[in-house]
Amino acid sequence: MRTGPYSTLPLIVFVKRINDMKNPAFLDEPSTEPDRGFHRFVELNRELFSAGVVNWVADPKKEVAFDILITGYAPTYSEQVREYLTLLGLPMPTEESEDIVFPVYFAVKSRSLDGIAISTRSTGDLIQILRAAIEVPQEHKIAGVTIEYPEMGLIGKDLRIHSSKGKPEGTAVAVRYRDFWFYIDDIDIRTKLFYQTLRILWSISIAASSDSSAAPVLTIPVSR
Repeated sequence: MRTGPYSTLPLIVFVKRINDMKNPAFLDEPSTEPDRGFHRFVELNRELFSAGVVNWVADPKKEVAFDILITGYAPTYSEQVREYLTLLGLPMPTEESEDIVFPVYFAVKSRSLDGIAISTRSTGDLIQILRAAIEVPQEHKIAGVTIEYPEMGLIGKDLRIHSSKGKPEGTAVAVRYRDFWFYIDDIDIRTKLFYQTLRILWSISIAASSDSSAAPVLTIPVSR
């Protein structure tokens, strides 16, 4: 059952690796480029999920929490499914009328795993990404109070925290620090969603901690 339009945001934000496809937060080397395979996988996942071809289902054997079920794909979506499986390093069935089922592991891919292995980001990772999205004033750079981050990968491409001397208008959130205002524009839906998600995760981390002096890192699996 579909409860609303499919969003690519959870995969891009929370997942840093699917099988051999990487989604790095930062491109540490000047020659490093975003993994085109991961980007293409996200696009195919959106298309096939929206068409009802790809589904997340509970694993009936209870060996893992979830399985991916690919069904009703032939002939309309056969080529997309073939490409989808190729990106995952999985075989296409000989008989294309067959349903395809494989387990989902929240782990690093290894030879012993025969399905899809997903590695997720921590709350701390997301904090660093949002920090890197800040538009740093030149005065702060000169004063040496900032951190220089490498270029961001796919996840940070459209995240923006603006800065200005004067108090901004039309903001979702604004904070004054060292004579500058730092804010998220109210029409910037992507950055607002990222910020709101991070606040929720951080609150959960603190609430779940038995030691209030140190919040634990919380890793959240990707979901629909």
